[in-house]
Amino acid sequence: MSKLIANTISKTFIQKNNKQVVLTDLSLTLEAGTMTALIGPSGIGKSTLLNILGLLDRDYQGTVMLDQIVTNELGEQALAQLRNAQIGFVLQEPLLVARMTVRKNILLPTIYGPQRSRPDLAQRVTELAAAVGITDILDKYPRQISGGQKQRVVLARALINDPAIILADEPTGSLDEENAASVVTLFAQLAAQGKTILTVTHDRLVAEQHPHILRLTKERLIRER
Repeated sequence: MSKLIANTISKTFIQKNNKQVVLTDLSLTLEAGTMTALIGPSGIGKSTLLNILGLLDRDYQGTVMLDQIVTNELGEQALAQLRNAQIGFVLQEPLLVARMTVRKNILLPTIYGPQRSRPDLAQRVTELAAAVGITDILDKYPRQISGGQKQRVVLARALINDPAIILADEPTGSLDEENAASVVTLFAQLAAQGKTILTVTHDRLVAEQHPHILRLTKERLIRER
C-alpha cells in the first residue's frame, strides 16, 4: 500500500518566449486504498498533473512524495525503478507495440520489474485478461483488435507488475457502457485491496462512481467529496 503526496505543485510551459502557467501551488494527498476521480475542462492541466504524480515529468516546482520518499531527490535510474515498481499507467492513447502480440504487450513492464518465473507470469496474464475481458485476443496483434480492446490491453499491462498506485487518463473514453462499468468495478476491487487509484475523466457518470472526486480549475484544486 502506498500513499502519494504532492506539495505546492506548479508547472509552466515556455513556448517561443511565451509562458503558459498550467498549475499553480496545487497540493493533494492520495491515501492508500482510495479511489479518486479527477475532473475539469479540457486543457486545464489534468494530464499534466497526472504525469507529475506518475514521476514522468520532473520539470515542475514543488515536491512529490511516495511512501515518504521525496522523489525529486532521486536520480533518473532510481526514479525509473520506483516508477516501474510502484505505479501503473493507463494512458489516454492506447500505445501498443505493433510487432508484438497482445500477450507480449501486457508482459512488457515485467522486463524491468521484479523477477518472476514464467509460470507465475503466464498465470498473471491469464488472470488479468479475464478481469478485463480480453482472454480471446491474447495471441492477436494490435492491428487485429478494436480501439476498445486496445484500451483494455493497456489496462492489463498497467496491472501486470501489481503496482500500488494506478494512474488512469480517460481509461473508459473508448469503451462502451458495459465495458466502462467493468473497468470502474475493477478499480473499486483494486482499491479494496489497498491500491491507490486516480482516474482522470470527462465522464461525470464515471466520476460519480468514485468515492472521492477532485475538480481542477484554473485557480485551484477543489475536493468535491
